[in-house]
Amino acid sequence: MNTGTQIMMALLLCPNRYRVVVTDISETSYGAFKVEKSYLVPPAGSPEYVGRILDICSKEKINVIIPGSEPELKFYCSNRKIFEDAHIHLLINNTDVINIGMDKMRTTRFLEKCGLPFPRSIILENGLNIECQAECIMQQLRFPLILKPYLQSGGSNHLYLVQTRDELLLHLTLQRGRNDLKMMAQEYEGSPEEEYTVGVMSSEDGVAFSSFALKRLINNSATRKICVPNIDKSRIKSDSLTISTGVSQGWVDDFPEIRKFSEEVANVLGSTGPLNIQCRKTERGIVIFEINPRFSGTTSIRAICGHNDPDIVIRNRIFNEDFFQVEYKKGLVLRTFDNFFIEGISPIKNKRRVSRNEAFQSV
Repeated sequence: MNTGTQIMMALLLCPNRYRVVVTDISETSYGAFKVEKSYLVPPAGSPEYVGRILDICSKEKINVIIPGSEPELKFYCSNRKIFEDAHIHLLINNTDVINIGMDKMRTTRFLEKCGLPFPRSIILENGLNIECQAECIMQQLRFPLILKPYLQSGGSNHLYLVQTRDELLLHLTLQRGRNDLKMMAQEYEGSPEEEYTVGVMSSEDGVAFSSFALKRLINNSATRKICVPNIDKSRIKSDSLTISTGVSQGWVDDFPEIRKFSEEVANVLGSTGPLNIQCRKTERGIVIFEINPRFSGTTSIRAICGHNDPDIVIRNRIFNEDFFQVEYKKGLVLRTFDNFFIEGISPIKNKRRVSRNEAFQSV
């Protein structure tokens, strides 16, 4: 499930505390059928988006907006004053943190500047001779490599693993001319058995006050995007190379070393809101490969365990409640797909939409 759905599910676990209104660009959005009020809106990049959102906020007396996707996060980050003037709280991090986290090359430069272990990375330049570019990459980085977008990288889209020069040449050839993709090459790090996703909540003063760690269990088609034999064990010793999907499951525990490290990174970064860190514990230390400046895809997992990230941030930021480390339940979280049937829905365009309570409303 996407991040927006995760946030919604966490908020719905707070009975009688919040009235949740959902927006989505799709009329078959799962979230629309789980709440009393929901609205169909244009994409966040559309000129009509801001007016539509402000109309909904006025009609529904909305006090807080939580973006559920990267395009929305980018929009709200760039248009803070519009919503401040309308007395609407945006539950997002500060602009510097968002800019660093949404650009994976800027993330690696931040880690390097702070003296933290980081996966060595370079940008793939469009228009260069493929052979020359491959040689340049191999001079600076060691196989195995991950090729991925450094901008608009949500959902593990356009992510590839290469182990040889021929594979690198193939992927560079396939990417040639794709001006819509801003790609980077990055050294593969660590083992999937030591991969963690960590949520860190910080105050508006830039101090981390609570964190939650999950050690990922990457063992099936839902959690593994790539799993291939490791053909050269000179740098990475494991028998296979694995890259996880955006679907997380695994062990929930204290993991004090991982949590303390993540909180320190959040403080150095200057985080002032929700933050999610993806990392692996390796021989050379804890290596971060993603810093997501938002609520994460494990938000509902955390809420089930007693660490309800949206609720915590709302109560801290909006209601000025003081928080320290929130205690949460420990154990194993497993995820699966479920079926949700809505009777009366028709695929024919312009047919009346039916939902829990006439889900999509008009302003």
